[in-house]
Amino acid sequence: MQIELETIISLIIGLLFCFFGYRIQKVVISLVWFIIGYRLANFIAPNFIGDQTTILIISIVVGLILLSIGYKLEKLAIFITVSYLVYTTIAPYIGLLNQSSNISLLIQAGASLIIGALSVIYIKYILIFITSIAGANLITEIIPTFISLNSTIILIIFIVLSLLGILFQFKNN
Repeated sequence: MQIELETIISLIIGLLFCFFGYRIQKVVISLVWFIIGYRLANFIAPNFIGDQTTILIISIVVGLILLSIGYKLEKLAIFITVSYLVYTTIAPYIGLLNQSSNISLLIQAGASLIIGALSVIYIKYILIFITSIAGANLITEIIPTFISLNSTIILIIFIVLSLLGILFQFKNN
C-alpha cells in the first residue's frame, strides 16, 4: 500500500511541477532543498549511525534546515535548484548519447551549471522550462508502474508532456 500511495503522490507532484511549476516556485525550491538535504544526510549518516530511526530523524532535520536556507536565499536557491533539477533530469538521456561515464558526467554537470546560472538572469522562462521538464520526467518515471511501455513510447510521452507543460505555463503566466 505504501508504494501505491508514494506512486500517486509522486504522480501528483509531477503534474504540479509540469503544469504549475512557475506559480509554485517557492514551494518547488523549498521542496528541492529539502530533498537535497534529506538525501545528503541519508547518504552520509549510515556511515556513522546504525539506527534507522535516528538516520531518518537526522535526514528530516537536515532537509528542514536546507529548506529554510533555500527559502531565504532565493537567488542562490534558484541557481542550485535549477542546476539540481537539470542534473537529475538529463542523467538518463545523456547516457544514451555517450557511453563514456566521464564524458556523460561532464556534459551533465556543465549543462546543469550553465542552465542554473542562466536561470538567475532569465528566471521566469527557465523555471517554466525546467519545472515542465522535471515534472514530465517524474511522470514518465512513474508510468511504468501502471503500464508496461517500451522506452521509445516513454520518450515520446516525456517530450509531449514537456511541451504541453511549457505551453500551458507560458499561456497562464
